[in-house]
Amino acid sequence: LIARRADGSLSRINYDFEDVHVRIPETIAKLAAEAGKPVCLSWMSEWRDGPGATEAESDPHVAYFRSTDACYRTFAGWFHREAVVTAERVRRREGSSNVGAAEARALLKSADAKLSEREGKEILAAYGVPVAADHVVQSADEAVAAAEQLGFPVVVKIESADIAHKTEAGVVRLNLSSAETVRRAYADIAAAAEAMAPRPRIAGVLVQPMIGKGHEIMVGAKLDPTFGPMVVVGMGGVLVEVLRDSAAELAPVSAMQAHSMLARLKSYAILKGYRGDAGVDLDALADIVVKVSELAADLADEISEIDVNPVICTRDRTIVFDALIVRTTGG
Repeated sequence: LIARRADGSLSRINYDFEDVHVRIPETIAKLAAEAGKPVCLSWMSEWRDGPGATEAESDPHVAYFRSTDACYRTFAGWFHREAVVTAERVRRREGSSNVGAAEARALLKSADAKLSEREGKEILAAYGVPVAADHVVQSADEAVAAAEQLGFPVVVKIESADIAHKTEAGVVRLNLSSAETVRRAYADIAAAAEAMAPRPRIAGVLVQPMIGKGHEIMVGAKLDPTFGPMVVVGMGGVLVEVLRDSAAELAPVSAMQAHSMLARLKSYAILKGYRGDAGVDLDALADIVVKVSELAADLADEISEIDVNPVICTRDRTIVFDALIVRTTGG
């Protein structure tokens, strides 16, 4: 190294190349430790595994990067995380002070360990979640009367807390457009339920209006033994186990957090609208996520699992078509 003295003369300085490369990271690490903050070191040397690299990478006070681009991308990630962490958070409410929680607790008093579809939807409705209207009937004549009152086409399905997956069990009939098809569906469903072994408890048959086509979304919650109540949202219907496209958060969540969960889905572009499809009402869907998360948080002592699937979503309508709620052991 050639250096110029104060009098203008030149001086040659000899140094150990490897020693300098080791001392630089050591100096940076010392300064970082004294400041109590990490220092980001962008290793510009083409000798990436040369002297000093191992020391810098292993030091707890130095964030070691092999390129400036990687360093700045990490900065961006840190800033984004800070924005998320400091964003609006929902203060967990006491269930006893919430009207919805009080009504839900009252409904749970008469429920078994696993709730039927109608019981589950009543709990959700107590929290303001929009659910499909239905009638519980005990005969084919009652089913026809209910269908005529609701208006054709209708859906007919079994009402039983013991049958979680009705479609697979063959106890659902869709798009029934006449009294005769309703009668036949009632008979078929009753026979299918009776033939099951072990025989499920049957509270009747549900008749509800046929909901038009839309995107099927799943919203759920679970009481995790480590983290407590959590809420999840993803693509629903029969695709929930195929696509495995979901996002989860600790419950309860705010509207902003619910929107962030939706935005993390791989299928978010479809929900926003894609190739002529209008997409869904994201505000309405996010509101359901918020309310399910509040339910899970408020009643964590009574409810261990919530499965709302599907939520039928369009640009103009967002409604829960089916729901399953499981109580905590001993609830």
